[in-house]
Amino acid sequence: MRHRKVAAASGMLALALATGSFAQDSKRPGLYVGLGLELFDLEVQGTDNGTDFDLQSRPLGIVGRVGYNIGEYVAVEAFASTGIHEDPNEGDIGVGGKSRSGETELKSIYGAAIRPQYTFTFGETTQLTTYLVGGYAQYDLEGSAGDNTASNNLRVDFTRDDSGEYFGGGIQINGDVASLQLQYVTYQSEDDTDLEGFQASVNRYF
Repeated sequence: MRHRKVAAASGMLALALATGSFAQDSKRPGLYVGLGLELFDLEVQGTDNGTDFDLQSRPLGIVGRVGYNIGEYVAVEAFASTGIHEDPNEGDIGVGGKSRSGETELKSIYGAAIRPQYTFTFGETTQLTTYLVGGYAQYDLEGSAGDNTASNNLRVDFTRDDSGEYFGGGIQINGDVASLQLQYVTYQSEDDTDLEGFQASVNRYF
């Protein structure tokens, strides 16, 4: 999964540089509401009816958030995502089997976090905020995979409904009434589940 992390992070940075003209005026502390897309990167391992599996998928979701800048250096926020595109599962099923059918569906993921942040000012108006995010999230997803070759007729099903701490970071290009936010988050990293998210969203100030 490491090469996909590098590619996604590089793409986010390129998008941020390409949209530098978005930033024009300084951001004032206060309420913000955001909406965007989140590309999830999932690796799940387990056993279903005695059949081992190790699968990867990249479902796509829509994410919304509401937050408040308590001051210059910290904000608090809550978010929720739901899947809008199921991704085919790739990987191994049983001994020597490969996934040839089945998808992962993200049903929901939501949580709340605190966000330490620092803003850099370039010239008189252009501002770029870097931040960390850490909080608690609940996620619910399900999927299946099958290998229906002539010599191997296997099927596995899985669900993951869990909660725990999440953490990540991002950058934000600040405008007068809105900002462009790019973020990476690790929701779960354990032996049987590795779930990460890459977000691109626009926040509106109020």
